[in-house]
Amino acid sequence: MRNIIFSTFILNTIFITAYSQTKKEKIEVLKFQLDSLNLVIKSKMIDINNKDTMIWDLENQIKILYTTIDKRKLEENILKDSNFKKDLEIQKKNDEIIGLHQVISELRDSIKNTSQKIDTIVWDIPDLTWDQMEFNLKLFLPVSKFAKPTGNLLISHDQKIKISYDYNNTHWSDQEEGNPLFYKEEDAINYYSKDLHDIELTYNEGFILRGKNAANQLTMIKGLYTDFASMQGRDEGEPMWLWSNTLIIKATANQKDKEEFNYISELLINNFTTKSIIIKY
Repeated sequence: MRNIIFSTFILNTIFITAYSQTKKEKIEVLKFQLDSLNLVIKSKMIDINNKDTMIWDLENQIKILYTTIDKRKLEENILKDSNFKKDLEIQKKNDEIIGLHQVISELRDSIKNTSQKIDTIVWDIPDLTWDQMEFNLKLFLPVSKFAKPTGNLLISHDQKIKISYDYNNTHWSDQEEGNPLFYKEEDAINYYSKDLHDIELTYNEGFILRGKNAANQLTMIKGLYTDFASMQGRDEGEPMWLWSNTLIIKATANQKDKEEFNYISELLINNFTTKSIIIKY
């Protein structure tokens, strides 16, 4: 009996010792595995932190790039605005240069024209009356440039400019067919412009017609129109229209002589007025 008890004790001791050793080994294995897992987790955390840092750096770089792009766009807009302003300045300077060239050209023309002595040319007008009185015509022109008037024609020595006059006297009793009748200034304007094209009408102490004739020559007509009405001794009623006087000066030239034509035309426009009509006594 004692042997059986002793044997049982020995077996239990061996089992307990073996069990204890096995449990310890398992704990050691689990501990090792836990340490390994911790190491892996720690390594992963470090890797994640590194990647977060990298992402943060990349995001910062992207922000810096966006800031740089915005800055470049702003600089580009500033440069575009600056270039636009410079283009405007260049255009303005070009316009000023063109204007200065024009001034120089006009000054040269002025010097050229002032070298021609301007004086009075008295034009003998036969058999015509202004306000029932015979008259001559006084014009301010470069006297050295024109030959003596012949009939109703005045021609420059170089044949470039031709000047003529025409006169109309319309009486209240005139009914002659084909004879132009000017009862108002508009009648005269319509009559003298009927053979012109590209017409420009202005006024300067009389009406001024600019255009081209049938031969495509440059044409300028300066016209003076007056009319007369009277009460005929009556105290009441409308004045009776009696007559009108119309005197025109016409200058013509070929288009290649436009500069000279414009110069002579301006002289006639500015100086041919009712004061140019010299009554004969």
